Amino acid sequence: MPHDVAEIAARRIRALRHEQHLTLETLAERSGLRAETLSRVEMKRMEPSLRSLSRIAAALGVPIASLLSDDGSPTPAQSDLPLGIRLIAERLAAQPEATIERARRMIDILLEERG
Repeated sequence: MPHDVAEIAARRIRALRHEQHLTLETLAERSGLRAETLSRVEMKRMEPSLRSLSRIAAALGVPIASLLSDDGSPTPAQSDLPLGIRLIAERLAAQPEATIERARRMIDILLEERG
């Protein structure tokens, strides 16, 4: 990950965490990552992997792209999402990418059936 993108991600993660009044420990529980790891990411001492960014984004209830964009556009706070969506995001955040992709495909199929 380019250094400037890692720096943007660090700022966005910290800002979103503070906006949602979350401690590092709470974000760690929700994301399945260690609080120490999250602290190192926020302090720009560690560049997060794409998988870690995916878990952090899900735990914060925002699209992963919002962690990588420094354009100042607003991102939806997790508290703005319906409870059911937040619960799904929290459960998926700690899952492997393959499981997340299967869940996404299942949701697509369910939505097509309703369409």
